[in-house]
Order: sequence, then C-alpha cells, then structure tokens
Amino acid sequence: MDRNSDVVVIGAGLIGLAVADELARRGRKVSVLDERPPHEAASWAGAGMLAPHPERKGSAGFESLCLRSFQQYPRFVADLIERTGIDPQLRTDGVLLVATSGEEAERLSARAHELKASGVEARWLDEMQARAFEPALGAQHRGAAFVAAGGQVDNRDLLGALETACLRAGVQIDRESANACLEVEHGRVRAVKTARARFAAPVVVNATGAWAGLLKGVPPGAAIPVSPVKGQMLALRALAPPVRRLMWLNDCYLVPGRGGRVLVGATIEQAGFDTRVTAAGVHQLLALAITHLPQLADAELIETWAGLRPGSPDGLPFLGVSDIEGYVLSGGHYRNGILLAPITALLIADLLDGKRMFRAGEFAKAAADGWPG
Repeated sequence: MDRNSDVVVIGAGLIGLAVADELARRGRKVSVLDERPPHEAASWAGAGMLAPHPERKGSAGFESLCLRSFQQYPRFVADLIERTGIDPQLRTDGVLLVATSGEEAERLSARAHELKASGVEARWLDEMQARAFEPALGAQHRGAAFVAAGGQVDNRDLLGALETACLRAGVQIDRESANACLEVEHGRVRAVKTARARFAAPVVVNATGAWAGLLKGVPPGAAIPVSPVKGQMLALRALAPPVRRLMWLNDCYLVPGRGGRVLVGATIEQAGFDTRVTAAGVHQLLALAITHLPQLADAELIETWAGLRPGSPDGLPFLGVSDIEGYVLSGGHYRNGILLAPITALLIADLLDGKRMFRAGEFAKAAADGWPG
C-alpha cells in the first residue's frame, strides 16, 4: 500500500511531533512514523527541565540557541493549550544551581557573574540566602546560583498535547511502522518503506532519537553517529512539597511536580539499548536525593523508569540537510531535546521553506546568528 506525503517524519517524540505540527500548519501534508509506544521515547522519560545555562553547552552559538528556544516556550505552550485544551504546566521561575563544596561554590559564583555580565539575569546566593530560597536544603550546601532563564514543563502532557495538535492539523500518525527503511535513488530520497506500507515523499526527516544512526536504507557513510545514553529516574511523593523550583546539583537534579511529586534524576550510563531499572540505579538516586534534601527520607517512592538519550560525539545535535537530497537530520539532542523542541520545529520548517540553509553539524552558528531575523 502506497501513501503520498510532502514530508515524512520518522519518530513521534517531542522533536518529531513538533516538527510535524509546524510543517502541517504551514500547509504541508505530513506523515509521522514510529514503531515504539510513547513511553519508550526519551521525550516521555525525561524530567521536563528547561535549563539553557546550567551546563556549558560546548559553544556560544549553541548556548544562544538553547536560550532562544527557552524564550519560545511561553508562546509554544500557550498555542498548544488554545488548540488542544491540554496544559503542560509550564513554569519559567528559574533554576537553582546548588553548590555542595567550597570548590563548587567558587565555580558557580563565577558562572553567575559570567551570565550576569552577558545579560542573563543571574545572581549568587550565600548559604543563608540559598536556604531562604529552598528551606529544605541539607546542611552541607555552600550556596547556590539562581538563574532566571530556566524552568520546567510536564513533558508527558506536552507529548500528548503535540500529538493531539498534529492530528487536528491533519498529520497522519502511524505507530505501527516497523522496519522503516529509507528509499534512496540517484542520491535523493524517494520514500520510506515499512513492514506495512510505502510512504512516498520528497523529504524525510530523521527524528528517531537514540535510534537515529540505525535507520535502514541510509547509504554507507551517511549514517550519523548517534548512540543511546541510558538514564534512570524515580519519582517521590512528599507530604509537603520539599522543592519550590528546579534544583540542579553536581550529581543529580530535583524537579517539583503537582501534589508533592518530586522527580529525581538521572543516571548517565553507556548501556546500549538497555532500559531496565536497576537496584544500583535506584539506590544511587535515592541516596543523592536524601543527602541533598533530608526530609525526602520520609517520602513515598511512587515510580521508577529509564530512558535513552540520543547522544552525539560532541554533545551537539545533528540538525540540517545531509549529503542525500531530501534527507533532513534532526537528532542527537542528548539532554536538550525537550528544551530545543520549539526552535527545532521552527528551524526545520524554515529550512524546508527555503528561508535558511544549514548543514547538519554546522547549525549552531547559522541558527543562532540573528535568529529569527
């Protein structure tokens, strides 16, 4: 059975659905293919953190891109709420970067001053000021940097909102697309073949997350080096909300949720495509959570899970055109997939509309300089 589209997006995670929704709203006929249920995607497994600045992103251009995407989030979410009625619970009340040693305090204090000098609202808090921000902090903390450009979103609700928006915009979503294979002829894309159908299209977007480097049919030498990086997480429920806002520590992060829920994450493991939750992983996260917020010792453990981040050799995504005409890459977002969903959708749509041109691996400068123009 053949189906025709203007664009086929392979991958129904946040990146794939955001791209598909934006393209459909610009008048393109879009098909989204996936063979995995939503709960196997990194988009579902993540904590919903929106933090452009806690980590140095590898380049000034990429950090600028992360900040621009964060700035897009209020409009992005408001539009989804209006179109679907699903509220992903966006919060943009900042992030607290907590120091647990004197050395970390020096580093984070310098980072706060660096960000402030670059125009980002940030400030260093001494131990007393940090505990005023987060009274539940343990005694070992040595202050914290507060960065206003940060927050969180319920990524699972966001995933549901995007899928609903796509369907209402006319996107065809096929979640039984096993064995997807790119069909290439004379150096250009012709279609994607699955076990059940052939989806003919002049453009195919690879948004398959941790599986982006394994797409069948890609000519030798054109596969991208994306690999899975396992992350285990857990959720606790406390009688009283112990965390006021997103907290980022050197060895873990804590994300507040509704009803006293606190997400604790995440391990970083080179374990292939293994998504088992292990005793060692849970023990590590619980020990860290209780060390940093002692009152969590009485919290109820309500959920554990693991997901696969799409890692790349330099931590930067592959975003842009490839050597195969019509084959567009949108993968390797690693720990920034949720954060970068809005801007990735706009950039890929602009790329296909001919408003800008950038090759995968060269996107950071091209996308960040003067964007959105």
